[in-house]
Amino acid sequence: MEDNKQIETKKESKVKSFFKKLIFNKYVFSVLIVIILVLGLFIGFGDKFITRSDPTNLVLKDIGELATQCAYVTEVNEVKDTRTLWNVDIPLTTSHLIYSYDFEIKAGFNVDEIKPVVNEEKKTVTIKMPKAEILSNEIKLETFKVYLEDESKFNNIKLNENNEAIIAMQKEAQEHAIRNGILTEAEENGKKVITSLFSNTFDPEEYEYKFKFN
Repeated sequence: MEDNKQIETKKESKVKSFFKKLIFNKYVFSVLIVIILVLGLFIGFGDKFITRSDPTNLVLKDIGELATQCAYVTEVNEVKDTRTLWNVDIPLTTSHLIYSYDFEIKAGFNVDEIKPVVNEEKKTVTIKMPKAEILSNEIKLETFKVYLEDESKFNNIKLNENNEAIIAMQKEAQEHAIRNGILTEAEENGKKVITSLFSNTFDPEEYEYKFKFN
């Protein structure tokens, strides 16, 4: 029969073996967790996207605008963002996006500033009008197109950065429309529209229409 000393030795051996296995299993488990996290960063975990929108403010205003010209402009935007350390690009941190939106830009006049002056003796209708201006610049969200989407897991494009980019696109679309003559065309078409509006009262065949832009 084994004496008490041998029995105690065997018990100690079993306890040490148990703790060694426990430590080993914890080590293996930790390594597996790290591997899963790394693979998730590169391959990508599944996404559960939830969005909710609530109205926070509603204001109704009377408007008196006459839109006489509209331009449709497509703006393509490229965003490339890389994190740096001491002015050196950090690998795997480059996000590169190329996408486009259409913008609808309307030009015309403030109706309150349009003043007709009729001279029955000379049979003239003189229309005093303001200079044409941009009335609205609307982004058409449904026209959104993505040409390149390569976003780094380590450097996501932030919402405020994306919003700033869209504002810049909207501004460039408006400037492009102005450079291509939207205001001039709005004034020319404005003459036709105003003449048509007054034609029932002052027949263009009987009255001469003159336009003076402030």
